[in-house]
Amino acid sequence: MSSQPYSVIRFNKNTPLFKEGEKADCAYIIKKGSVKISKRGPSGKNISIATASKGGIVGEMAVVSDNPRSATVIAVEPVEAIAVSKESFDRRLEGVDPFLHSLITTVINRLRKTSDHTVALYEKIQATQDSELKSPYITKKAKINKNGFSKINFLLADPNRQTRNGLRSSLFGHGFREICDISNHFKIAEEMTRKHYDLAILDAAFGLKELNGIIQDIRHAKASKNPFVTILVMTESQDKEVHQTLRHAGCDEILIKPLSLMDIINKIEEISQNGARTFVVTRDYAGPDRTGFKGDDAKEAPQFSPPNTFVAKLTRNISEERVETAVQKAVLKFNAMKIERHMVQINWLIQKLDPTNGEPIDRFYLLDRINEVLDDLTERSKENQFDGSIKSCKDMRALINDLKSNDNFDLQSWQQLGMSQNNLQKSLPSTV
Repeated sequence: MSSQPYSVIRFNKNTPLFKEGEKADCAYIIKKGSVKISKRGPSGKNISIATASKGGIVGEMAVVSDNPRSATVIAVEPVEAIAVSKESFDRRLEGVDPFLHSLITTVINRLRKTSDHTVALYEKIQATQDSELKSPYITKKAKINKNGFSKINFLLADPNRQTRNGLRSSLFGHGFREICDISNHFKIAEEMTRKHYDLAILDAAFGLKELNGIIQDIRHAKASKNPFVTILVMTESQDKEVHQTLRHAGCDEILIKPLSLMDIINKIEEISQNGARTFVVTRDYAGPDRTGFKGDDAKEAPQFSPPNTFVAKLTRNISEERVETAVQKAVLKFNAMKIERHMVQINWLIQKLDPTNGEPIDRFYLLDRINEVLDDLTERSKENQFDGSIKSCKDMRALINDLKSNDNFDLQSWQQLGMSQNNLQKSLPSTV
């Protein structure tokens, strides 16, 4: 830093003012904008501990104590800050009162130790809470909290008004309170996007094709605040192929009509005790694990355990705020997993386009498939604010359109496509 006692420094959004562990040479007074302060916990995970805005001071702890930076500070918006050099800071404190300087140094060192302890404790508590939300089942000894039914956000979609009204009344009598009933399948996605739901019962009478499309959009986070919602489908069909199609769309369970209220309640209680909630993610499937499910590259599909909000509310005293926060974090992880699967798919398609492999190819079909993948990858990059990858997707799409307009697709064209793929991969965060 400059030897000047003060200087004004500007930081762009998402730019660090300083990082934990760095040597401290100045403190910052926030003149405009705001910053986020985070510390590494014992596991190495960054934990957000505070924010600071106009008039706030950051970095003073390390400047006074002569220790490395104890936290990382990042601009959450464009920031203008006044940097106060360590020498100037020390001179001002000592010039006021040597005793006061010593006292402040002692207090800050103690505060630093308290901060480290607090972060470690927070991480331990958070891990316990996350475990409660992710637990895929409750033990046989655990009892369902009947008051938990009143906390479940329940979506009931059935085109038959008589059936819908009868089920709603019966479910209300059993303790459910937050019930939304829908008669039009077009409104399912609209309602799922409007509100966080924990349980959905959908009737296949809307049409198999229509319902499959709705479930897939929910599971792929295209039409739902909670893509991990527990989904039950009611159907009169006993055709195994129909059931297989519904399961491959991403539903949890299938209920065969005719059904009584107790049939539904028993299934709900069975799911809460035994229903595995491990999800798998491929390019074109997301949902409950199906044994042996594989992606296009013939490898086992990646798995993860999302928050089971239905079980969490039914068996534990989990607040709505905690549930929604856990789901939001899981959606970001889910989007990152989908992006990773998209990159695997793009690589697979490009390898199929290799003009030296001697196999006949329909390059227009394969290039169109890459464009389809890029469309979804772009939307998920926007969701995760991956600005660099959004531009790379646009560049790659432009190249593909040029390649489609040319009569020949030679080795040079294929190499251009490979370079574009590499640029796209580099534009993604290292965590993807």
